[in-house]
Amino acid sequence: MRLAVFDFDQTLLRGNSWQLFFWRTVRRSSWRAPWLLVCLGLRRLRVVSSRFLQEQALASLRGCTA
Repeated sequence: MRLAVFDFDQTLLRGNSWQLFFWRTVRRSSWRAPWLLVCLGLRRLRVVSSRFLQEQALASLRGCTA
């Protein structure tokens, strides 16, 4: 079983849980990692929105059950 937990108010984790999730996805999804890193670069250049980057990273969860 896999579980995704986001700690928006930092009661469980120190730091940004979204960043931890993003880098975990890059490490574990070798076929998606190059695309995610391109998207991160585009985000830093302000070519794409943070929403777009988030959608690309969360795409790895598509098809998973609650």
